[in-house]
Amino acid sequence: FPVTIAKLICDRFLSTGHSAWHFEADQYFMQDGEYRFNPKELGKAHAECFEKTKEALEQEDVVVVSNTFTTKKELIPYIKLAKELDVKLTVLTVHGNFDNIHGVPAESLQRMKDRFEYDISRHPEN
Repeated sequence: FPVTIAKLICDRFLSTGHSAWHFEADQYFMQDGEYRFNPKELGKAHAECFEKTKEALEQEDVVVVSNTFTTKKELIPYIKLAKELDVKLTVLTVHGNFDNIHGVPAESLQRMKDRFEYDISRHPEN
């Protein structure tokens, strides 16, 4: 994976002596150094990302999750987990045009942009 904002945040915490982990569903699709996306496995990929996040947070480590959360509904499990474990949750919204390193079709990217919900502050789980 290339250097990302998530990686930079983790590196910053590591440089101060904290334990820091970076998880994302896309890591599930890495096999022998190659990204091999299978849409049928997407649910498993997100479940694995969430479980790894939970395990690290239970150890009181810093965790950065860099999934493409386009709706409030996708964030709910992480919001609930943060409350359950009494950890601070910060949501960063990154704006800009970035390289499409996974070859996601343009029409899929547009659908994600169209359904993106910017304001999560009024979410009932928040």
